[in-house]
Amino acid sequence: MLAFTIFIIAVIGLLMKTLGTNNFINLIFALNLIICMYFMLKNGIKKDDFKWLKIKKGYIQYGGVALVWFFIFGIAWVILLYIRINKVS
Repeated sequence: MLAFTIFIIAVIGLLMKTLGTNNFINLIFALNLIICMYFMLKNGIKKDDFKWLKIKKGYIQYGGVALVWFFIFGIAWVILLYIRINKVS
């Protein structure tokens, strides 16, 4: 898992450097989305995963909790990109 994470960080960093968006915040959001997607695919999404305690504690190893956090990180990243692109102050 550590080697996979280091590889993904290197690939994303290289892509962001070549595209001109070498922003650390983008790297963190992309890494969080990839980790959430990994746990969703690895463990599957079950109805039992959608418990408030699991979501609140952030037990991301469950697929349903990873799905909830995937949407939260995705929406937050889209909002930050919108603010940056349109220079909303």
